[in-house]
Amino acid sequence: MVLELNIQGEVSNDVEDIVVAYTGDTLVGKANVRYVPARYVLRDVPLGFGWNWLSFNLDFPNPDLDSALVSLNHPANDLMKGQNAFSTYLNGAGWLGTLNTLGNTSMYIYRADLPDTLKMLGTVLDPASSPIPVVSGWNWIGYIPNYSLAINPALSSLSPQTGDLIKSQEAFAQYINPTFGWIGNLQYMQPPKGYQIKLATPGTLIYPAPSSNLGGSGPDHIVNSRGPNDGAPPANNFWSVDPTQFEHSMTLIGMLKSNDANVTTSTMELGAFVGNQVRGSSTAIHIPPYDSYLFFLTVYANSSGEQVKYKLFDSSNGAIQDLNEAMYFSPDLHQGSIENPVPFSLPSTGAQDLALAQSFEIQPNPFHTETMFRFALPSTQEISLTVTDVSGIQVSTVHPTAREGLNTMVWKGQSDKGTSLRRGLLCTVANGQA
Repeated sequence: MVLELNIQGEVSNDVEDIVVAYTGDTLVGKANVRYVPARYVLRDVPLGFGWNWLSFNLDFPNPDLDSALVSLNHPANDLMKGQNAFSTYLNGAGWLGTLNTLGNTSMYIYRADLPDTLKMLGTVLDPASSPIPVVSGWNWIGYIPNYSLAINPALSSLSPQTGDLIKSQEAFAQYINPTFGWIGNLQYMQPPKGYQIKLATPGTLIYPAPSSNLGGSGPDHIVNSRGPNDGAPPANNFWSVDPTQFEHSMTLIGMLKSNDANVTTSTMELGAFVGNQVRGSSTAIHIPPYDSYLFFLTVYANSSGEQVKYKLFDSSNGAIQDLNEAMYFSPDLHQGSIENPVPFSLPSTGAQDLALAQSFEIQPNPFHTETMFRFALPSTQEISLTVTDVSGIQVSTVHPTAREGLNTMVWKGQSDKGTSLRRGLLCTVANGQA
């Protein structure tokens, strides 16, 4: 009897290494090759040093962590993290923690102390038979298909709302409206990547089958697993950052603003820095609905509270300029939208501090469940924010300690008594030193 392993994806093994042959009771072949039934497929999942976002689109014979990850060569001290649980590997004891099994509908973050390769073994899944329930808020979602999909058809089973967000480890997209769908530098979803999606309303994600229109170039275009980049910064970026070196990320949609106008051009790149270390970069991309250019920037850090400053590079003249704005890192924070991007500005002679002190924005407004106050100050100080509704009735007062530069505060739409206010509230804010 001869049993052969069905290979899919980028597998570097020689065929001789993965065929097990039996003649009666005699083993023919290499003694260190484990038996694998023919119905299983093997896929290599490379794991770089540091943090890796991944998901599993094969149904494991045994989803227990020790069994599913047995092929790893260097698991010591590594971490496997789900949205609500995690486990670490201890030599002699295996994987220990609250995450005990791996699933296909969720994404995971794997921190590797040494580069490694997971030999993912299992049976192929039918996306139509693998629905992923999603809730209002953040969801860590797996990618089920063994082919890549453009972002709009991939998420077509959902009912997204304006402002919803999906991000990979390197890029993200925001939902605009039914006409234009999802727009951003995350353009494709592909295995074995993992994704995080923030939704206003719950639903069920079911990835579609491959389209017969493989030669198309529109929003429904579907490519194979070796298809185009999902939106990670191209190799010719002026600045580059390795996202695997950071556990957390935050995102923003921004523009270069001058005289109340968006002056971003196709030759510009926005860079984020903590000290002299690059923490993110984004070349400007064209936004067809508005015939303008915007930055879709992902910023990385290992802890909250670090001050992030920004620079602008223009390839048309090679100029590098510091920008006025400074922010503080907060994991999973998103700022800006295509309609209201975060404004960045070049230094100018004159009342820069005055402009900072007078900068105050509320986005979105009106809002559904929460809104964001964004304001900039010339120095660290305690301030008082008084929130009133559209009729002028005071509903809440908060006293945050604001820091020098740009501050961001999420307000959950609750009164001073802790009760939730009605959805769709329009609010105004009076700000002043406490």
